[in-house]
Amino acid sequence: MEQEKKEIRKRVSQQSRSTRTGWKWKERTNPKCSECDQENPNKICSQCGMVYYCSQECQRKAWPGHKDFCRVFKLNFNPSRNDGLRTLLFDQGFGAFYSIYEHFALLRRGPGVVLVELSHEAEVFARHSPPSEGEHRKLIFSYKEKANIAELDKLYNYTMLPKDEHDEPHNLMVGLLEMTDSLNRRFSGGSFLSLVVIGPQNSWMMAYQMASWLSPDHKAFKAMNSPQFGEDGMVFDWEDDRRWMIDVQVVGNNFYRQCMAHHQQRKEAKGDEKSPFHPRWEAVFPPLAQHLAVMQAPPNAK
Repeated sequence: MEQEKKEIRKRVSQQSRSTRTGWKWKERTNPKCSECDQENPNKICSQCGMVYYCSQECQRKAWPGHKDFCRVFKLNFNPSRNDGLRTLLFDQGFGAFYSIYEHFALLRRGPGVVLVELSHEAEVFARHSPPSEGEHRKLIFSYKEKANIAELDKLYNYTMLPKDEHDEPHNLMVGLLEMTDSLNRRFSGGSFLSLVVIGPQNSWMMAYQMASWLSPDHKAFKAMNSPQFGEDGMVFDWEDDRRWMIDVQVVGNNFYRQCMAHHQQRKEAKGDEKSPFHPRWEAVFPPLAQHLAVMQAPPNAK
């Protein structure tokens, strides 16, 4: 096993030392106004950060067709659960793993959603050590093809929405896939994916738009080509696999620090500039982690 790790380290090290600058816009110009197609819009939807407008008038005109999409974001946005999950989603080792897993799942199974089930609550993954000696925190990966994601929307309907809205159609996952596809069309060489994190015993779920840490031609895809990647039930051991992914530098240390510096800069920005899609930023840096939350409703609400 040690010899295999050395060989993999050798094969990916050259790629890891290269410097990337995030996923670039396919066109150097700013996005167009969502309503009138005028270039260089100066406003962005503060709810979703996904559409641009050149004026308040255009934003008002577009609202009837955009409000349902924004309503989903407003219902679900839940920063209170993001502390532990931020540690996980921004982790260098986990980023390398989910990028490789999604690459092969998409290649072998077509468009879909990556599911990650946690063995412990999210805040436990933010700790430096497991809850008890010898205990391993684990993430179980699976993949739902686009044609088979209806059950995820059913879970959404019955865990997040009020009882009187359970039977209303809320195609969250279909919308998430469409948004991800839109990002992949807008960015040069972009590799964006849909990811759902599920708490222990389905106690909660969160849906994310993520950015891959690896370019499509990254040598890690060849070095780590395994039938397991993309298959349901693949386990990522937080104690062992994570440490190894970091040691091998599948995601190079320099690039990782560059991404973290960018996210800190965006965190300190004002107003609409906090959005990762604001025209101020020339690129979107991984992990992106733009999220929707689906909370477990009380038992008597069902």
